Amino acid sequence: MKKDVNHPFVFINKKRIFILFSVVMMSATGYLLYGQSDKALFQTSTQLMVETDSETMTAIVAMIKDDIIIEELIKELQLPYSKKSLTKNFNVQRVDDSQVIRISVVDTEPDRAVLIANTTARIIRNELEIYNISQLIEAKSHIKYR
Repeated sequence: MKKDVNHPFVFINKKRIFILFSVVMMSATGYLLYGQSDKALFQTSTQLMVETDSETMTAIVAMIKDDIIIEELIKELQLPYSKKSLTKNFNVQRVDDSQVIRISVVDTEPDRAVLIANTTARIIRNELEIYNISQLIEAKSHIKYR
């Protein structure tokens, strides 16, 4: 018995196999790309005590986030980041209405996160030495962020 190659079911089966193969390959490629970029992130923070008034506290928080401080950090620590990318992983906030400023850093390397946080605190203490700034809590521990 002779098979008919032009039968419509043969074409549909080939088409389905091709679509199935394409979907599987795209899924595998997507998984590999996503899996390579999914790195663990670590967060750490340090706290500074600044003995000054509320308006000056707001200004100091803004100064810590300033490009000059970020550039100095990148240069001193020879970080592999641009100003923009470091700023994304860098958070400075005043703790409630107190005289405490928290500097939080998220990084893929836990030791580098600690180094960035503590160096930022040191730079701020040195640059703003007219204010009475002391480091309350030094960044030490690493909290797995993601």
